[in-house]
Amino acid sequence: MASADERNEAWEAWKASPWGRLRFALIGDAIDEAIAEFGDRTLRILDVGGADGFETLPYAIRGHQLTVADPAEGFFDRGREAAEQLGVSDRVRWVSAGLEELPMAGDTAYDVVVCHFVLHYRPAGSLGADVATLSRLTAPDGVISIACPNEAGLVLRTLTREGPAAARAELDETTQFSHTFGHDSQKVGREEVAAALHENGLVETEWMGVRIANDLIVHDEMKHDPVYFQQLLALERDLCRRDPYRGIAALWQLTAKRL
Repeated sequence: MASADERNEAWEAWKASPWGRLRFALIGDAIDEAIAEFGDRTLRILDVGGADGFETLPYAIRGHQLTVADPAEGFFDRGREAAEQLGVSDRVRWVSAGLEELPMAGDTAYDVVVCHFVLHYRPAGSLGADVATLSRLTAPDGVISIACPNEAGLVLRTLTREGPAAARAELDETTQFSHTFGHDSQKVGREEVAAALHENGLVETEWMGVRIANDLIVHDEMKHDPVYFQQLLALERDLCRRDPYRGIAALWQLTAKRL
């Protein structure tokens, strides 16, 4: 298990990588579209497992009220510093809490709930309870955005980088290894998450695949070239909502709405 400092360093390196930037750009598009449906309202946004708030601080800049919840408080110092530099400290609340500790006492539901790359780190068998918690935190007519690694993309990535024997072995694995944080996590399918959301009164409105082309390109050094990166990002945006391409992405993201 990586130490807190190692996790912080790994997170910073990943955010700056081309594949990290692709993730934030594409999923940011999806959140922007969901938020646009609310018009000019000031929204209450909850970022579950939000670390330093890197993904959601831009919405505080736009005037929304943001709560970042994460059990790893070590990320908060950088987040608070960033919020102060951006002039939004008064619009951001930092809560040391894991998903199982939410909702917090006294909290009402949120207009937007963001839960990205959290569910696969949760204990085996907790998905139903976790989705029920996220659903309770979502206000009527509110939206939720969930993202996780995609098993099909993992198999193809393993094939291109390690060969057919390793890819075949990956098919039988019930867990996957997180290279960013250095430990195993569960495999979580979009369909089972969508079904669990439906059971809790939310309907999936959109889903997309994230990093379709990127993870099939073995030569990572090319992705650091600014021109190549912009071409890759444009291609990813063209593919991310199209079948059959989105089904083989490295990551999946879905948006659902409470009726």
